Amino acid sequence: MTYYEIARLREITLGSATDTSQDTLLNAKGAQADSQIDDELYIAANRYSKLQSLPALPLAGDILTQSIRDAATDRAASLFFLARRMPELAAKYMEASKHAVQAFVLRLGSEGEIFSGNV
Repeated sequence: MTYYEIARLREITLGSATDTSQDTLLNAKGAQADSQIDDELYIAANRYSKLQSLPALPLAGDILTQSIRDAATDRAASLFFLARRMPELAAKYMEASKHAVQAFVLRLGSEGEIFSGNV
């Protein structure tokens, strides 16, 4: 299951949710974004020594929240804009993605649920 949402990614990058002209590139950037987010979550799990286990990655079910979907979509948009040499837009969407991932980790960590295996 992918984290990023292709229709929203098209809307951000191409201005239309139905424009499929760049789907090959967008799906590649989406897969890259999903992988980067998994890496960040794995690093966070190792950082929290009090936490017992990491859920199976990629995330699925109830633990795959809209915030992670949005983070992956923003990350994919950032990677797309970086490839298109649009650094200001790339930085804007990367920052939004990083904040969303950090908030997800901190929220779940404070609730004692993060990486508990209760997926």
